[in-house]
Amino acid sequence: AGRKKARELVCSVTGNVGIGEADAYRLAVRAFASIGCLWSLAQGKPIRDVEKGWSARDLDGILEQMRDDSVFYLTGIAQLLDLRSIYRHLKNRGVDGDRIRQYEQSLGGLRSACLEAVGLIAYCSPLGPLVLRLRGRKSKSVVSRAGLATIRRLERLCGSDVDRLRGLSRDQLVQGGIRGPVADRLLRVLHGAG
Repeated sequence: AGRKKARELVCSVTGNVGIGEADAYRLAVRAFASIGCLWSLAQGKPIRDVEKGWSARDLDGILEQMRDDSVFYLTGIAQLLDLRSIYRHLKNRGVDGDRIRQYEQSLGGLRSACLEAVGLIAYCSPLGPLVLRLRGRKSKSVVSRAGLATIRRLERLCGSDVDRLRGLSRDQLVQGGIRGPVADRLLRVLHGAG
């Protein structure tokens, strides 16, 4: 039964009606494992723990591609779930205002969930939780705006190795594109004083 359901799911999502049950099942298992790995990484689990927990290998090598693909697809789905994309169709079918509002609420919830997942996955890096801690409380300071660009700069400086990052000086961080106040706070967080 599981293979048949997997085939139905893969056929409806990909449009590939020629796929066999065994291939569809393997594809579905791989897709769910990818989602599980991304979710675990987005929650701040170290990459080695995720690899061990999901029996995965070399996530370092494919993490960026998985992250980018997921963000791309989820953003596309979120755009499709925008009521404006189907409003004219609903009106042409004679759907009344109350029913349209119900659709808008349902689609809005799904759209919000997609965009929330995009936000989590975007920080899907061993450095993601560090940057979220770095931001700390909400304010309008430069440090509170540290985000994805900061993660990418830090990844260029140290890969995703927090220990290697811990060994960098303030000057090295600044030369790597990290603003002075962010570098100061980052070093305090890394060394347990922030």
